[in-house]
Amino acid sequence: MNLQGILFGGWSKDEMMPNLLHLGLDRAIESLRIEYVALDLFGNRLVINKKGTRYKSLCPFHKEKTPSFNIELKYNRYRCYGCHRTGGPLFLPFDYFDKISALSYFQSKIGLDINNEEHKNIFEQALEKEARRAGFNVNFRL
Repeated sequence: MNLQGILFGGWSKDEMMPNLLHLGLDRAIESLRIEYVALDLFGNRLVINKKGTRYKSLCPFHKEKTPSFNIELKYNRYRCYGCHRTGGPLFLPFDYFDKISALSYFQSKIGLDINNEEHKNIFEQALEKEARRAGFNVNFRL
């Protein structure tokens, strides 16, 4: 199956990224799925093919001729076997954008308010949890 601009079962971008603003920050973070974020960020720029339980594409982070970028729905993460970038739905905007743009993305999608100490702590803890899951030993401070 070759999917361009439409991904995961033929759903459109509007149908894929649910409105998470009403959930509250911690529930919105838990509800984020890698497929929502990947489709939202890359839209029509990637041709994504299903390979077993994964979706594969050319990596958006480096030039390549053979697809090595994997979106793994089962594990809610992405991984490139070429440039070795990996992470979950919270990491992808930080890999793709600069820090300010990534924070703006989360502000618009899940209602993150970095001026609110409670929001800041919840988001930092979620980033650290995702980092541990990916095998990183990093502390995040916004």
